Amino acid sequence: MATWLLNCNPKTFRLDEYRDSGEVLTSWTIARHRDEVAADDEFVLWVSGPNAGVAAYGHFTGPAEYGQVDPRYWTIEPGQKFLVPLEVDKWLDLRVPKAQLAGDARMAEATILRQPFAGNPHRLTTDQWQAIREAIDVTENSDPGWHLNPGDTIRRTDLHTR
Repeated sequence: MATWLLNCNPKTFRLDEYRDSGEVLTSWTIARHRDEVAADDEFVLWVSGPNAGVAAYGHFTGPAEYGQVDPRYWTIEPGQKFLVPLEVDKWLDLRVPKAQLAGDARMAEATILRQPFAGNPHRLTTDQWQAIREAIDVTENSDPGWHLNPGDTIRRTDLHTR
């Protein structure tokens, strides 16, 4: 079994809009390692951009196949691509931030950090997978005490205290 990182560029795929629609994510486009991805391989979904980080995790349900991509949430015409079928096991309430993972020595050689524009998927080593899973566990099992919503304000001294 292999472990992978799938990258989502919000400039080309409107993931938040897709999730808000209530549709279930069942596949993802890939360009590399098409003959290596397999059923039961695990993955994390990384969202790139200013708020980059891990947004979900799950597993593949089969091998990659070539087919037509549903264009509804794409900002460009996707056409036909290789798709890997998958199941999202969990959407994270809070993303595991890129900065947190970049600070972990086990992630130093991760291609998502060294070559962020490389095509999907990014292969993860055992150590990289462990670093990401540990960060997910911390994120899922902790209450940071932050109860802020977009648009809320907080005093700088309170921010530094936290």
